[in-house]
Amino acid sequence: MKRFHDEDGTAWDAVVGRASWGVFHLLFIPVDEGPIRQVPLEATSADEAERMLAGEDQSALVRLLGRSRPRDP
Repeated sequence: MKRFHDEDGTAWDAVVGRASWGVFHLLFIPVDEGPIRQVPLEATSADEAERMLAGEDQSALVRLLGRSRPRDP
C-alpha cells in the first residue's frame, strides 16, 4: 500500500487488487470517503503487481489515478 495526495490535496491509498478472472488492478481508495477507483496493471503475478506499485512515485500515482475508472464490484 502507498498513500499519496492528488492535485486537489485528497489523500488516497493505492493497493493491488485481483479480479476473479486473474487480472490485477491498482485500486485507489480515498482515505476520508468516496468511491473506490481502479486501473488495470500489466502484471502476470501478485508479486509483479506489488513490485510495480512499489516502484511508482507520487506523480506516477496521480497520473494513474487520472486514468482510473470507478471500481467494478
